[in-house]
Amino acid sequence: MTKHIKWMSAVLLAALIAVPAFAQTEKQTVSKVAKAVEQAALKARQKAQQKICAYCGEEITSSYQHCSAKNYTGLCSETNEEYKSPATSAPASHCPKCGEELTIDERYHGVKHHCNPAAEQQTKYCIYCGEEIKTEDQVCTEGGKCTVYCPECHADLRDPANISPDGIHHCRFKVHIKPVPAKK
Repeated sequence: MTKHIKWMSAVLLAALIAVPAFAQTEKQTVSKVAKAVEQAALKARQKAQQKICAYCGEEITSSYQHCSAKNYTGLCSETNEEYKSPATSAPASHCPKCGEELTIDERYHGVKHHCNPAAEQQTKYCIYCGEEIKTEDQVCTEGGKCTVYCPECHADLRDPANISPDGIHHCRFKVHIKPVPAKK
């Protein structure tokens, strides 16, 4: 019987020593979990207060921060609104390929323009030398390639709408071209 009492005493003593140690470890674990949850909530609150660009996903640190998704020509924005620079001119009013007037949907809403084959095949005259353009790769007597389009904005310079009253095309890219009269 004393053998069993000694054995039971040893087990009881081990249990009494282990229970507080186990309880302390459990409290530490609960404390660590509570601290981790609190830190995650703090990070979520901070992230909610941050301003994130709708285009590039980067944090907006200033109201004049240039956006990498817009090739640094536009500003970061929290909303996914289309950015319009005040220096940007309106979209072309005529197709640069066939010269046909574009509809509002084609100009502003992304509807694809289908060129009129008859208008596209009209007889055209070079803006540099005035000669009739018979082939696509025709060499201009003034150097380069014969064309009716502005090399920068691709506007048809035989269209009077693209020429100012002084007879010069003032391109939005700072190029000024005075088309020579067509030699008919």
